[in-house]
Amino acid sequence: MTELDAMAEVAAERHRQGARRSGGAPGDAEPLEMLMRRIHDHSAWSRVALRAGAPVEARELLVQLAAMSVMAVETLDRGRAATLPRYPSGGRGWE
Repeated sequence: MTELDAMAEVAAERHRQGARRSGGAPGDAEPLEMLMRRIHDHSAWSRVALRAGAPVEARELLVQLAAMSVMAVETLDRGRAATLPRYPSGGRGWE
């Protein structure tokens, strides 16, 4: 599998998730905070699956995680998250 194949798979999963959440059209109908929690949970479950010797399941979860991350970026780009919680330092966590 090439990088382009993996990206196409993430794009297809993103479309599937968007259609499921919005009743037919890609998009999000989920608050950003809930989406961020699901991203965190999928990350943890993918680690559990990998440690349990289930790389196929871990990969499926990671594809879902990548698609959810794209959805979060799209949500931010659309300005639906006007006021996001900031780190105490006022930075973004990576500064």
